[in-house]
Amino acid sequence: MYEQEIEQENGNVIIRLQTELKQFTLQKATLVEESYQCIIKLEEIALKSLSLSTALHLGFLIDKMKETGNTEKVQKLEEMKKRAEEQKGAFDYFKAGVVGKIKDSRVRYTNRVLSRSRSKCQQKQCKFICPASRKDGETCGAEWSYTEVRKLVLLTPEEMKKFEETMTDLISAQNSYKSCPGCNSYVARADLSNLRVHCTVCSAEKGQLYEFCWQCLQQWKGSQWCSDSCDNDDCMTDLELLKTCPTVTFSVVQGVTGCPSTRACPTCGVLVEHDKTGCKNIECKNCNKEFCFVCLKLTTECLKTSKYFLGCSAGVAPRQTSIPSWSGT
Repeated sequence: MYEQEIEQENGNVIIRLQTELKQFTLQKATLVEESYQCIIKLEEIALKSLSLSTALHLGFLIDKMKETGNTEKVQKLEEMKKRAEEQKGAFDYFKAGVVGKIKDSRVRYTNRVLSRSRSKCQQKQCKFICPASRKDGETCGAEWSYTEVRKLVLLTPEEMKKFEETMTDLISAQNSYKSCPGCNSYVARADLSNLRVHCTVCSAEKGQLYEFCWQCLQQWKGSQWCSDSCDNDDCMTDLELLKTCPTVTFSVVQGVTGCPSTRACPTCGVLVEHDKTGCKNIECKNCNKEFCFVCLKLTTECLKTSKYFLGCSAGVAPRQTSIPSWSGT
């Protein structure tokens, strides 16, 4: 009788322990899920705050989530951990305070410097000069490489892709290369006076001669040699474009009417367009000279008698009938 009571009591204990174990397992799963949801909500904030993102210890949560068998959430957590580690690496890189030429210049990096880098990126520029001041009062002037800038300003994947595409376009423009419309490979002109360009890549792939127009970037139509334009309907010279382009209406600049929408940079001659926003001045992406889109004077000259968001004292410069040549200096 006594043994039966002991056996029954043991059975009750086992049942109670099994029940508690189930409850604990359920609570554990709930806690892991709540932790996961919390991390997901914090992700956007975390990736904007270096101190928080680098403090996220996701390894423990990943291990616990693996126990639940939810591979999709495990993968998402692992991706977040990777991003957090990248942020930490960038933060450590920034904290060190020195990178390449930056180390040589011995400049302490500030939010102002980082903001300028990001601004340059948004302006589609691939040359970055450190604006920080040295102890002697002079500007540092050290040029940052793209690798340095990418680590310091924490470019998102989208920004990085767009910026690298812009860099490729700018470099190709500065070195007289253009993208073939047939294969997108970069081609240089053998004869700078001839718009008809032969693409060896397309010719090999197609098994026949492939040529395109350097000016309109379409497959070549017309005579054997031409320095003016090909026979494509929308192919026109830069001078024709300057002559026939529509006028632009600025969104915030006052007192300006009848300004052509396309201008040739007064320094290097590259054609540029104003995006209609911001002030009337624009920086040429080819020569990095800033000039007034309205009067075509360099910004420093224009501002002697005018303001950023007002019409020029000299009025609107007429349509250009010639394109300035640039020596490259």
